[in-house]
Amino acid sequence: MTVGHSRWAPPEAMPSVAPRSGAGGSNSTGPILVASDGASPSAFIVARLLAERLGAELSVVSALEPSNVVMPPLDPLAAPVRAGATRMEVRRARLVVTGHTHHGVIERFVRRETPLAIARAARVPVLALPAAMTRLPRSVVVAVGLGDAAVRVSAVAGSLFGDAVAVHLVHVREPALPRHDRAMREEEEADDRSFEHAFDRARERWRLPADVSAVTRVLVGKPADELQKFAHSVEADLLVVGLAIPGDAPHLPHRSLAARLYREWPHALLLVPIGDAD
Repeated sequence: MTVGHSRWAPPEAMPSVAPRSGAGGSNSTGPILVASDGASPSAFIVARLLAERLGAELSVVSALEPSNVVMPPLDPLAAPVRAGATRMEVRRARLVVTGHTHHGVIERFVRRETPLAIARAARVPVLALPAAMTRLPRSVVVAVGLGDAAVRVSAVAGSLFGDAVAVHLVHVREPALPRHDRAMREEEEADDRSFEHAFDRARERWRLPADVSAVTRVLVGKPADELQKFAHSVEADLLVVGLAIPGDAPHLPHRSLAARLYREWPHALLLVPIGDAD
């Protein structure tokens, strides 16, 4: 694999965006990285908007699969940055922005699902954008559950969610097994207190503008189904979900909530690594 790295200067025609009043930045160091082969202009545009609001450096990293056909280049190519050095820079980044391309079952065996792979390897949030998205999100749904993914996006939340009309913090509870009514009620009340605490922590850390409402919701059902149903009902253009990093345990992609949402959700998706490595 050939890995290249460069700083990207946006065209002068692209408009600048000033931070909204109350939109919190971040003291975190590290650039916003665009991981792209050049086929997704939306990744460049949205990453540039975020970098301006955060006051962060914007860098571009591209990776090309090796080809079996060797052809002499028309112009000498710049020497690629060492892969190890590029990986180290990704680990220091606060966010990676890339394109979101849906693959069928056969394509997934042939072509890797790059955003999922980056999030697992680099352990930083990855924003996967569809080609048509060229602005910051207006309606956001954040899945709140184990791993506290909502809090882990605080470094970019104030800027990424700053143009939203509403941010919905949603927890999906699996249907309870039949048991004594009193025990079930006590367990549900304990769960509600736990997730209300998670909701409060996220709101405190995000530093959203005063005119962006943060709404909480607890649903019952299968997480992937309920999240997508609710997200469609509020016309969400960004869904935020934790991506479990199980350490040395075997990875079961078909059981991953984040992987299923990546394959089914048609709009922007923010993958937030959570797990043993944190």
